[in-house]
Amino acid sequence: MKSYTLLAIAGALFTGIYITKSHVFDGYGGALGALAFIALVTTMGFAFVVSNSAKIRRKVVLVWVKVFGSGE
Repeated sequence: MKSYTLLAIAGALFTGIYITKSHVFDGYGGALGALAFIALVTTMGFAFVVSNSAKIRRKVVLVWVKVFGSGE
């Protein structure tokens, strides 16, 4: 993780999921590991999208123009 803030967010997300979980994660080798993985990957993905939002937006516009034309 790039910062302690993201790590704290992942911990808070893990806590929220763990408190509200049911028996959905039974049989996955342990609920703690599965929930920690989900929380960490979600937080890292969100941080990636936020930090690269301008690049992602430009690529989406390029694909949109190639698929649907320039809109003229």
